[in-house]
Amino acid sequence: MSYSSAPKVEAVKKEWALNPGEEFRFEVDIKSGVTIKLLSGTAEIFGAELGSAKEYYFTGTKLAGRCSAEYVAEETPMDSYLNVHCALHQKRQLAADNLEGAAKNSPRIIVVGPADSGKTTFTRTMINYAVRQGIPGTISATPITHIIDPEDGFSGYASASSTAPPETPLVYQFGSTVPQDNMHIYKSLVSTLATSVKKRLSVDSHANSSGFIIDTHGSTGESSNDVLSHIVTELSVNIILVLGSERLFSVVKRQYGGNPDITILKLVKSGGVVSRDESFMHELRSRQIRDYFYGTHNEPFSSFSSVAKFSDLNIFQPSEGKYLAGHPPILDNNDFSNLAAPSSTLPLGENRRLKEAQLKKMEPDESLLHSLLSIQNLKPASDEAPSEQEIICANASGFVHVTKIDVQKERVEFLSPLPGRLPRKYLIYGKFVWIETL
Repeated sequence: MSYSSAPKVEAVKKEWALNPGEEFRFEVDIKSGVTIKLLSGTAEIFGAELGSAKEYYFTGTKLAGRCSAEYVAEETPMDSYLNVHCALHQKRQLAADNLEGAAKNSPRIIVVGPADSGKTTFTRTMINYAVRQGIPGTISATPITHIIDPEDGFSGYASASSTAPPETPLVYQFGSTVPQDNMHIYKSLVSTLATSVKKRLSVDSHANSSGFIIDTHGSTGESSNDVLSHIVTELSVNIILVLGSERLFSVVKRQYGGNPDITILKLVKSGGVVSRDESFMHELRSRQIRDYFYGTHNEPFSSFSSVAKFSDLNIFQPSEGKYLAGHPPILDNNDFSNLAAPSSTLPLGENRRLKEAQLKKMEPDESLLHSLLSIQNLKPASDEAPSEQEIICANASGFVHVTKIDVQKERVEFLSPLPGRLPRKYLIYGKFVWIETL
């Protein structure tokens, strides 16, 4: 195996000989790239087999630039990961042989663990192993029917390529990196996604017997346990895999150990997993946004600039306000929700039902500059305005990037992967700001 650094810096080529079962690991900077080529034998990355003599180019997220550390690891957790895959494959076969009981027997997996414990890498590896085994239709946020590209990863999965057709992911706008920013909306979106997944499984026998794998946000604590419990319940999870945390394993074991329908396994964190600081994560998110509008290294494309009038847009921002259930939400600056009478004044035995989140309507101004807006796939059946729940729980048909605000002319200029006018007029504002750089 050989690798060389990106062409912007002086090329450095090295060759490494690996014995069976060993791993070649890199620790590198995010802002450049590395090319890898398998010279002889067989090898894989994230469960996807590398082609002989084919060059693979990696940037940012995993491998990049000159290596600050490079080594061959003899001790890896791959044997245990492969054992997990074999057990999951057996469950899929049993579910496929017994279609009536597939919903109960198929593996419905959630992968949990602290930040930077290798959850996404493990999930990607398990998905690729399942596809290589010949099981189509494994469902996560999208049906997985072919190998995830070693270079582009999940970013390139929804794009058409020369090797496989595109898959349409089901996406909901949350607009933040942590569920704790708005637990009520996060849980609502999980429940909505769960309903869609169950509908797909009910009409697709292959997907139903294949099951699904859920990658989760890396965090620990009481609020994270609350999120885990909600996901497990809503998606009828029957396998919980805990990566890299004895404490979290103990918590999960205590909560679900008595449930005969749930299997709990503890897996060792790979020694190749490294911690990522906030500056790295910022660069990573910027690159993911750029990939959305301009494509990946292997499948680049161009986006289009369009203009919309203020009057054509309905932009909403999730907020943390509370209001009485059944009362119309307050969508202006006059929030009187905290003036509700105390619970002691309610009739005996009655509890106040409060919604923990609402949408605040935003008037377009300079604060929208460089923001990302999701286009909600919502077309009201009547002239009546859709409810808050309908707006927030509609799936996103796409995203636009606000590049210019003209307050005097009341116009918004935005970047979109597709030309023409916006297909829908209801948009959700997230917390991410992206300033495009060359």
